[in-house]
Amino acid sequence: GNQIGSVDSLGNFIPKSTTFVTTIDTTAPNLYLWNTTGVGYTPTSLGASFYNGQSSVSVTQDVTFVSPETLKLGAGGFILLQVRGNTSNNSQVVERFDVSTAVQQADGSYTITGQHWDATANSNAGAWVNGIGRLTLDNKTVNINPEKALAYGASYEVILQSYTDAQSVVHNPMMDLSGNVATGLSTPNSSIYFSTYSN
Repeated sequence: GNQIGSVDSLGNFIPKSTTFVTTIDTTAPNLYLWNTTGVGYTPTSLGASFYNGQSSVSVTQDVTFVSPETLKLGAGGFILLQVRGNTSNNSQVVERFDVSTAVQQADGSYTITGQHWDATANSNAGAWVNGIGRLTLDNKTVNINPEKALAYGASYEVILQSYTDAQSVVHNPMMDLSGNVATGLSTPNSSIYFSTYSN
């Protein structure tokens, strides 16, 4: 094949050397900023189903948001689709996805079956029960297909909720391939959100 280099005065081939400098990725993907419109940018052009703060969103469409780089799931934690501003009411969580239950698919994507709060379960003490909602993580895109249509005239947000195990190890639900924890979606009322059509 063809080689890149030069020939010296004696006819010897001298291959060209190239120096590559690599750095360690220490920048966390900020999913809040990446899903907010800016000058000349909208996340919907990259596959998101909404942009942060969008109104009049369909109650039946999937909820899709995007990342600036490939994401992976952590060993624990939860991804929530919930009524905006909810801090402790389980019944206001539309879908809860436990990342420890993720299943890798043949195409390399991951899926998680959703859970919802059933106040009558566990002898009326309430419990999370599996439903048929589904979250799919495919490279830079996260898609949530809720079990039921969303309510009209309501605001919803996506929350990444960490989990602390019995050994006090904090597990974050989502990060980039270098292990930098995804940011911008951990605080209710300050995460990406949208509002549905009023009926």
